[in-house]
Amino acid sequence: MKGIIFILLGSLLVVSCSSNQKQSASEKRATLYYSHGTEKLVQQDYTEALKNLIEADKLKPNDSKILNNLAMSYYFKDRADKAIQLLNQSLEIDSKNSDARNNLASIYFQRGQLDLAEKEYKKILNNLLYKNNFRVYYNLGLIQKKKNNLNSAISYFEKASGVRIDYCASNYQLALTYRELKNYKKSLEWFKQATREKCGKNPTPFYEWGNTLSELGQNAKAMEIFKQVTLNFPESKLSFKAEKKIRLLSKKEVLTNNLDRIESDNSQDF
Repeated sequence: MKGIIFILLGSLLVVSCSSNQKQSASEKRATLYYSHGTEKLVQQDYTEALKNLIEADKLKPNDSKILNNLAMSYYFKDRADKAIQLLNQSLEIDSKNSDARNNLASIYFQRGQLDLAEKEYKKILNNLLYKNNFRVYYNLGLIQKKKNNLNSAISYFEKASGVRIDYCASNYQLALTYRELKNYKKSLEWFKQATREKCGKNPTPFYEWGNTLSELGQNAKAMEIFKQVTLNFPESKLSFKAEKKIRLLSKKEVLTNNLDRIESDNSQDF
């Protein structure tokens, strides 16, 4: 789940800074602090991000976007309670700030407060113009999966992938969830989606695809997938595991072939 949480929090970071030709001197300074702080936030320099965004907030208080990014600076400095306070303040100023609401919901998710997270995510879906609704569907799917509502989780993941078929995280979760439901045909279909084009940059879906084929006894196909892990991701920890899988499956294939030959020879004797 660690990688999944990272993908969830990856949507937290920034909202764009709007420009205004009639800004006052203090507003211009606030914009500069906001822009620099946001840049540092993206670069994961959270101390500098916090310094700059505090200054932006002083110069332009009660700005929903500034409060959103300031909240995330506090969050990444392990001040989740302060972040929640600021995000709620941001939403009081602008209830349509879906980035802030998404951040609030994601923090609730991170803290295991699933019902609160679900409530906030569902509010976001009312904003039909929000460009990151595919992430919201994905996060709702994660909540349902944590609650062990696998069919409901699949419904949300499919909505996320329906909005963006190249959404790698959602495709991967569909593959895993269908596997849990023993629907291997659908699982294998989604593993293919989770490893094609830009999604092919992550070794984990390949490795789990190989594991699934191995579970089904399709050893030759599994070895081909594991070989892709070793060839395309040689520095990955999974590459070492894939090599072990290949050796184990090779031995099984040799043993199976030997047993088949013995059975064939015995049948000819009769």
